[in-house]
Amino acid sequence: MNKKNLISVGILAILIIVFIITKTHNYKEKRINFFDVDSSKIKVIELITNEDTLKLVNNSQGWMIDYPIKYKTVKRKIDDFFAKVLKAETSSIPISESKESFKIYNVSDSLGTQVKLYDEQMNLLSDVIIGKSDNYNFSNARKNGESKIYQLLSNVSYNFKPDIYSWRDKEILNLQEDNLSKIFVSFGKNGYSLIATDSLWEYQSGKKKFFVKEKNGTLKSIINICKKLNASNFIDNKYETYENKFKKPYLELTLELANGDNIHLTFIKYDDKDNKFILKKDEQTDPLFVLNKNIVERFKKTEKDFKK
Repeated sequence: MNKKNLISVGILAILIIVFIITKTHNYKEKRINFFDVDSSKIKVIELITNEDTLKLVNNSQGWMIDYPIKYKTVKRKIDDFFAKVLKAETSSIPISESKESFKIYNVSDSLGTQVKLYDEQMNLLSDVIIGKSDNYNFSNARKNGESKIYQLLSNVSYNFKPDIYSWRDKEILNLQEDNLSKIFVSFGKNGYSLIATDSLWEYQSGKKKFFVKEKNGTLKSIINICKKLNASNFIDNKYETYENKFKKPYLELTLELANGDNIHLTFIKYDDKDNKFILKKDEQTDPLFVLNKNIVERFKKTEKDFKK
């Protein structure tokens, strides 16, 4: 073999070796799932910051807040957590591997939000810290106990704040109009009933009765509130503070349902400013619900309002 051929063979051998090394040590950037956990196994979620801790548990009632109170969660928040947070992708290459960078990327223990996921037996499935980000396109995160920091390809930092208000289901009423058979309203010395018939709603007050036009605005407003009513806030463990006020309520609302059940709502003024009201549902003393004044005032109507 002549010298020229030997050189060619040598170059070919070097290229083969380089190819093998490249294949063996593939540093090509890839997209990976940051959490890398089987979502079907998740039964407990803990969200922890320096200020707050929120514990969510999936039990026979579905996803519930378990700490700091026990209450139903907002379904949308749970759906977003599983669809957006747990599916967050990142580059396989970290943006930093320095502990000194934790504060820069908001992933230190004091600046980030710790997300801990457990299975039914309370085995830890994932433990990460995600930093708050003002950039709409990304947020930063790291596995707890590791120094590698990754940039998530979406900003999920707003989807899991341990803020109990945003996770708490605010629903008070969720009914269909055909569930309602009678609405009775009482305020001061005044009161009236709205009774569902086969065609129209009938207004009754004392000996006065008449059918209300289907397009009547007052009727529509009342029906809409009775079908769907949400709290603007909650009052926990303070019924004794307001107990005497509930003995002389501002307004009472009783809903008779088609299945024979009754729902009784009692309203009192929150404070002297008169722009907020407190609602007690049936005999439930905890929590109490906070509502805006305009909702309560929609029920304080007279015969004339229903004749328009």
